[in-house]
Amino acid sequence: MSTAAARRGEFPLGGTRGAQCTPQRALALMLVILSWCGPALAATETGAMVEQPRPFGHVVGDVIVQRVLLMHGGRAIEPLALPPLVREGVWFERRAARIETLADGRRWLVLEYQIINAPRGQAIARLPAWSVQSSDGDVVLKVPEWPLTVQALAPEPAAPDGAPALRPDRPAPRLAVDALRQRALATAAACVLVLLAWGAWWAWRNRQAAQQRQQRQRQQQQQPRSLEVDRHGHHGS
Repeated sequence: MSTAAARRGEFPLGGTRGAQCTPQRALALMLVILSWCGPALAATETGAMVEQPRPFGHVVGDVIVQRVLLMHGGRAIEPLALPPLVREGVWFERRAARIETLADGRRWLVLEYQIINAPRGQAIARLPAWSVQSSDGDVVLKVPEWPLTVQALAPEPAAPDGAPALRPDRPAPRLAVDALRQRALATAAACVLVLLAWGAWWAWRNRQAAQQRQQRQRQQQQQPRSLEVDRHGHHGS
């Protein structure tokens, strides 16, 4: 190889005389090799079987669930990594992902999203598209975007001048309380009668107990006198 060829960046290719490898030729050769190997190294992208949440009737604070079947071509797929806990736009916050195995042996990747925003009127929010790559790197399950409606907690004012759209409060209907009042009065009267009867019985019982006590005391006082009379009678005889 001559010094001039080396300065021009030309090098012999495979020792073949007259064949020189310039940087342009080397780059072209690398591109050809990559084009041959690219299809063999690329992972198979396919649509995932997804159980999507209902597309209507959601409000702020709701937790919606998205389930992805971890299977492709009749074989189970082990995900390379679980989706992280991130905020997805202005509507959703992704919670912790988990893998559930059902009784039939199928494994599902379960994702929960919580709605963190409340619109002034009905709005359409979209769960973002994402993908699950297998740990072997040969399969990528594509999860499509999913739209759903988010309802407002209160309707917007109907009039442009700011008049309230809600109807004014109306008084609650009156209940028929006359029968309840009469029943309550009758119950109270019965309670008063029972208390009066109990008080009268208690007073009578105390009076009877006092009389019996006084009678026993008189009997106890008269008994020594009778014994003394009998003793004097025996001495006299």
